[in-house]
Amino acid sequence: NNSVLQVNSGYTVNDGNGGNNYSVTANTAAGTISPAPLTVRPNDVSRTYDGTTAATGTVAVTAGSLLGGDTITGNTLAFSDRNAGTGKTVSITGVTISDGNGGNNYSLTQQTNTNSTITQRALSTWTGAGGNTLWSNAANWDALPDLSNVLAVSIPSGAQVNHDLGTTTNLQTLTSAGILDLTAGTLSMSGALNTAVYNQTVGSTLTGSGSLAVSNSFSRTGGSISLGGAVNITQATGNLVVGGMTAASV
Repeated sequence: NNSVLQVNSGYTVNDGNGGNNYSVTANTAAGTISPAPLTVRPNDVSRTYDGTTAATGTVAVTAGSLLGGDTITGNTLAFSDRNAGTGKTVSITGVTISDGNGGNNYSLTQQTNTNSTITQRALSTWTGAGGNTLWSNAANWDALPDLSNVLAVSIPSGAQVNHDLGTTTNLQTLTSAGILDLTAGTLSMSGALNTAVYNQTVGSTLTGSGSLAVSNSFSRTGGSISLGGAVNITQATGNLVVGGMTAASV
C-alpha cells in the first residue's frame, strides 16, 4: 500500500555546533509497505458421501506467516466432485483474514488439497413423494444412490421407484417394500435384492454376484437378468412370465 514516510524526530545534524548551524524543517515522503506473502491450503478432509460437494475442515498456512496476532476468520471448502473415493481434491476460496485492514496486509495464495476422502454411505433411503418416481432425482433421496457411492438402499411401503439412470449403480443390498421398476442402465448387486414388486423393461440390466427375491409380483418385458445368486419369485396373482435369465437357481 502507498504510505507516508514521516521524519519529524530523532535526527541529528553533525555540524560541530550541536546542529545550531542549521534551521531544519522535517518533511514527509511517499513510502510503500508491501503486503506479506501468505499461502494457505485445506488440511485433509474425510467425510461420508451425502450427495453434495460440501466440505468442512481446518486451514493450514503452508508458506509465510500470520503476523501480529492476525487470524484467518473464514473460508469456503469444496470437493471437486460429490462421489466417494480417496485422493480427492478439495479447493479453498473466500479466505478472510482479520488484520484490521480488510486482509490487505497479505498477498494471498490459496492452494488445493489432493489427499481427501469421501467414504461410501452405509444406507440411502427413498424420501420421494407426490408421484415423482425417478431414481435419478436427488430430491427423492436422503442421498442419491448412484455409481458406487452407497452400500444399501431402502424403499418404504407404498413407494414406486424407477431406476432410470443411464449408468451402473453398484449396491450390496436393496430392500423394497414397494415397487421397483428397472427401465434403464444397470443395477449391479453383490448381495440381496428383495422387493415386493419388480418390473423390468428393455434397455436395462440386473447383474452381479447377488440374488433376487420378489414377494408379490414380477413383470419383465425386456432387459436382462444375470445373477450369481438365486432368483426366487412369488407371483400372488396372474400368470408368471419369467423369460430367459442366468442365475444359480430359479
